[in-house]
Amino acid sequence: MPSHQTPPNLILLVWHDTGRTFNTYGHATAHTPHTNRLAQQGAQFQNCFATCAICSPSRASIFTGRTCQDHGVMHLANGPEDNRIRPGATHLAQHLRDLGYHTALVGVQHEACPEHVASIQNFHETRAAGPWPAAPRVADAACDLLNERASDTATPFYLQLGFFEAHRPFDFEGCPSDTSLGLDLPLYLRDTKTHRHDMAGIQGMLRRGDDAFGRILEQLDRLGLDDHTVVVVTADHGLAMPRAKTQMYDAGIEVPWIVRYPNVVPAGQHIDPMCSHLDIAPTLLELMALPPLNADAGHSFAPHLRSEDDRPLRDAHFAHMVEAFRCIRTDTHKLIRNFNPPNAWGPPPIGDPLPHGVSPEQMLQDPERFPFVELYDLTDDPLESRNLAADPDHAEFRDRLDARLLRFLKDQDDFVLGTRPNNAFSAAAVQQANDTLRRLAAPATL
Repeated sequence: MPSHQTPPNLILLVWHDTGRTFNTYGHATAHTPHTNRLAQQGAQFQNCFATCAICSPSRASIFTGRTCQDHGVMHLANGPEDNRIRPGATHLAQHLRDLGYHTALVGVQHEACPEHVASIQNFHETRAAGPWPAAPRVADAACDLLNERASDTATPFYLQLGFFEAHRPFDFEGCPSDTSLGLDLPLYLRDTKTHRHDMAGIQGMLRRGDDAFGRILEQLDRLGLDDHTVVVVTADHGLAMPRAKTQMYDAGIEVPWIVRYPNVVPAGQHIDPMCSHLDIAPTLLELMALPPLNADAGHSFAPHLRSEDDRPLRDAHFAHMVEAFRCIRTDTHKLIRNFNPPNAWGPPPIGDPLPHGVSPEQMLQDPERFPFVELYDLTDDPLESRNLAADPDHAEFRDRLDARLLRFLKDQDDFVLGTRPNNAFSAAAVQQANDTLRRLAAPATL
């Protein structure tokens, strides 16, 4: 048994492209009993959101506690010539190594290209890490590592786990579809044969990943490491489905966040205040009584996990999608800025097929269908299907949210406000955003 004089171990699992499509989050036909049990034994955040609708930027925020604009990863980190986490934005793995942890990567990581892993994360070791291992192989390697680490009672470990599941293709490495509990389609999807086929594949990926996760949890229990190990589950962004991944709608940025820490985090909690990828690292470090990361932008929800507080800590969340979209989300509303044609990265609002052959110039003539700004009332319209941005009754409120979003982009030195657009729509969108920022800059307007 490990000595409780040492800091707790940490296992942090990041799923790929799952959103909150787990049974414990209400997707009744997802066969995810091990994730369910973890949530029952710990705490489940109900309203956690990603900083980006694709993986590298959002993952970099998870592990640095910084906004995408601050840590510098604004696109996919696929090669050494691409963007990377900036020097000074310390990765959680490096931070824990500096604190005396043995650090290991098992499975997928995508916050850095392979050439930068050694300099950015600096793990002591990596196993089953490349290029895209399926969950059963990740579980094999993780169980072997846990067996080895159990004998070192003086050194805490940090195990960063990454599953390929549920990235496309959904039959990756022979993964079978799963409809053993039925088949639920998210309400934002039309009921089509293609969507049903894909959701069955996603459910299969979730089942395979959950089975692998269950094996890791069983090994942790078998070795007597449960009580002194914090186990965390999250994901990078939403499902790889229309109106989800790559989009600013909630389906694109909603993520799970589950934390189990026996005897510290009371079991069975649902934590409702809105939170962000930015909050994961600062929360875990405070929960584990460890020094914080330098200059993180997140809030610590450790008091919430200990059932000492239930107050909201953030009144807004910001997210982005490379050069295309930016958004601000509050508890009740969402405002999206489209810097590229709003549906060029995915289908438009529900039931409205994207026409082929529409030029950027033609899109500018149809602002209702291709708007620069979208505003949604999430209380009355959770599917974000009725854009209120042009409604005069919402003009003042729209301006307030818009001003806050644009000021955030300006303060963060987001490249999108100074980008060199490659089409007429983008040029007009950037110009309109900068004009609006100047118009709304007067203190009386804010």
